[in-house]
Amino acid sequence: MNRSILAVTALTLVSPGAAHAQQSCDRWHSGDDGTSQTMASICTGPADKRSELWVQCGGKDKLSIRYLPAGGEEPAVGSRIAVTWEASGEKVSLTMLYEPGDSALAAYPSLSERIVALLKTADSVQAASADGKYGPDRFTLAGSAKAIAAVERSCP
Repeated sequence: MNRSILAVTALTLVSPGAAHAQQSCDRWHSGDDGTSQTMASICTGPADKRSELWVQCGGKDKLSIRYLPAGGEEPAVGSRIAVTWEASGEKVSLTMLYEPGDSALAAYPSLSERIVALLKTADSVQAASADGKYGPDRFTLAGSAKAIAAVERSCP
């Protein structure tokens, strides 16, 4: 097998975000994340300071929203961090749990929660932690409705 193909495949299996780092940040991407689960994602910023937003199935009738902010200090495992998501003049606050496996701040809202609707319908969303350690990061939402719908269809 070609070594470069093997390297990219291994990188994708280890960290979907690492493979995503080579993708363009100007549009939403969706597809299998290497674990046969659909993931939708967008990023912002230059490659060395890239923040990412991933949306995956979070269980029955839930999504996993994963915010991977660039820079800042790494929180303690299990830290709960208040993140404000602002879109179309509306603010939604989520308490997000730091999960060290992929260095993400994660929340698991139900499909009916307001944050899910905002991610599908607004033009862009800005994420920032209340303590000022992470963000602000602005993510474009053009194409997010289609990408998130693909995630929802993959949920049990």
